[in-house]
Amino acid sequence: MASNNLAFINFEKNIKSVDELINLYKIIGQQLPLLEEQSSEILRAIIVLSVSHLDNFLHDYYRTEIVEAYLGIGDFNVKFEKIKISIKGMAEIDSSASIQEKRNYLTNELRKIQKTDSYQSGKSIENLFITLNIKNVWTQLEKTGVQGLKANDIKIELANIIDRRNKISHESDWDFINQKKYPIYLNDILYVVDFIKNLVKGINQIK
Repeated sequence: MASNNLAFINFEKNIKSVDELINLYKIIGQQLPLLEEQSSEILRAIIVLSVSHLDNFLHDYYRTEIVEAYLGIGDFNVKFEKIKISIKGMAEIDSSASIQEKRNYLTNELRKIQKTDSYQSGKSIENLFITLNIKNVWTQLEKTGVQGLKANDIKIELANIIDRRNKISHESDWDFINQKKYPIYLNDILYVVDFIKNLVKGINQIK
């Protein structure tokens, strides 16, 4: 289980922006039905934001667990040999006068490393948990419970969501064959948001 709930608390704050967009879309549908096509862009934004919040959660979660393990108070047996920190960074950490100072220095070093990292694919999530010495993360998530899905189905659902997010972000969700945007529906979006919320809850419970 997560050493502390910092990453999860941050995620719950961030995901509220998605809930607000869902409510905005519903209001537009009720009061301005002629704007249905235009308001569909809100649904596309929700997918992009939801995946972004998942990615941010995983950054926070991974970084926090490494720091807590280094300080000897974490819940995971982290494989520190997989983490490449500069000698300058290690010198600053070792010379720190307090636990909090060590935590701050190490957190900043890990932020530098994570600048180019993205946790938006099954493989990247697997690698993250391998560093935390957790094998078969999808089986672990099946145990914690993600919409009652089996391990492989969790991985497939995430891949489908990431694929749609990439179509929206990199191709404007454009169907090149039919020369129009792919259809998008509120019920599908509600499922995506619920899946991501449950996935994050499941990750936060992995032991």
